[in-house]
Amino acid sequence: MIKKYNYLMNGGMEMSKSKVRELIEDILLENTMEEYHNDVRFTVTLTPEEDFRLRYVANVLNRSRAGLAADFICAAVLEAEEELGLKFGDPDSDCGKAYLAFLESREQGDDE
Repeated sequence: MIKKYNYLMNGGMEMSKSKVRELIEDILLENTMEEYHNDVRFTVTLTPEEDFRLRYVANVLNRSRAGLAADFICAAVLEAEEELGLKFGDPDSDCGKAYLAFLESREQGDDE
């Protein structure tokens, strides 16, 4: 995954630019190979127009549609967290505590 975007995923700096715009700039600058760890999959329903637009943008950026959609979703979640004042990377915040509890429940599920 793109280094700068990975930094943002880990509670990095706040930015005034849109996360999606920042992501697109990174893709255009680095044009790296995709490195995804799709542990969770789900279905998203798009209209034919939305699908065309996503495919077109993915093609322009030389990316897969699924990979680009996953990156856009991650960027949108980061923006939403920032807008809502959630502090994912702070273990003392409500969001951080909820995430730690989620990780613990996953570990307990692995032990069984």
